[in-house]
Amino acid sequence: KSRILSSSWFIWQNYFRWKGSVYKLIWRELLAYLFLYFSINLVYRYALHESQQRLFEKIRHYFGQQGESIPMSFVLGFYVTLIVKRWWEQYRLLPWPDSLALFVSAAIPGVVVCHCIAFNSPCPSSSTCRGICNLMQEFVYNSAECRTRAR
Repeated sequence: KSRILSSSWFIWQNYFRWKGSVYKLIWRELLAYLFLYFSINLVYRYALHESQQRLFEKIRHYFGQQGESIPMSFVLGFYVTLIVKRWWEQYRLLPWPDSLALFVSAAIPGVVVCHCIAFNSPCPSSSTCRGICNLMQEFVYNSAECRTRAR
């Protein structure tokens, strides 16, 4: 095994080089959290007297109890519902060839949308439906957020 590949620095360097890395997305928030955590920890251990430490512990205990008053599963249920609703809306926005074929056959008189594609014979209306569906899907994919498209 190569020394370069086994070094931890190489692994972290690749995490930040990779466009879709979670570390690249949250490093600012992680640094802010760690800075606040260690500053509060240092203040608690070295700057506060024993009576102030007891008061700090009482305040921490109070906020800990208040955090348990709303169950986490209840909050996560709302979050999961929101995410599933968004995914379902994205799924519903995708164009389907069946609905387009029915619309074309109903809206344009004399055009019969056949299913000749399975038999490898050319059918102009099926080709038209397939082309329009591909175009609509491209419109849906291009309407994605810029940061998502850049990945």
